[in-house]
Amino acid sequence: MDLSDLSSAGSGPGTNPFGDPSSVGPSVPLHLILSLNIASAMPVTLELHPPNYTTWSSFLHALLMSYNIQDHVNGTVDARNRLTDAVWTQIDWCIIRWLLGSISGQVRGA
Repeated sequence: MDLSDLSSAGSGPGTNPFGDPSSVGPSVPLHLILSLNIASAMPVTLELHPPNYTTWSSFLHALLMSYNIQDHVNGTVDARNRLTDAVWTQIDWCIIRWLLGSISGQVRGA
């Protein structure tokens, strides 16, 4: 078995299956990210009573990883350098909308 094309010196960007997946951007088309119904993707609403942060955050983490957009929240990218990137900004606002849509009114202070 020839593993030479699996090295980081492969045939081009995105060809290394062992590379950093966050460096390639979203793994799904933007319109699918923007149109996602958060209630169907995250069947858990963050509640104070009973507390369910661990379950809620596990669903959120899985969602961000499955769309390969975790770099919007994990601090690996300086967002100040992306303010003029329209796609980045759209995904950022979408994630904010998801967060607000997945927490209870009690958590929001409403």
